[in-house]
Amino acid sequence: MAYNLYQVQMAMAWKERVEKENAQADKANAEAAMARAGMAVDGSVASMPMSQATKGSNRSYSTQVLKSRLDELERELGEERKLREKVELDLATLKET
Repeated sequence: MAYNLYQVQMAMAWKERVEKENAQADKANAEAAMARAGMAVDGSVASMPMSQATKGSNRSYSTQVLKSRLDELERELGEERKLREKVELDLATLKET
């Protein structure tokens, strides 16, 4: 009986440790995302007007970070698409000759 109790306690301890590590990793990722978006770690916003910075919650900041990242990725996708179309056109030109 004591052996089984020990195993249960060890399993619970590892579960708690993993949960704490995941929480710290999530926090670090959120801070890094905010830093990339120009926001300070303490929650203040350097690049936004004060009225916008004081309005939202952390969720709105996260949403803003995600939207800015999405815009950046869409811009990069557009550039890649233009380059691909140029290469396809060059390839078609080479095949004709």
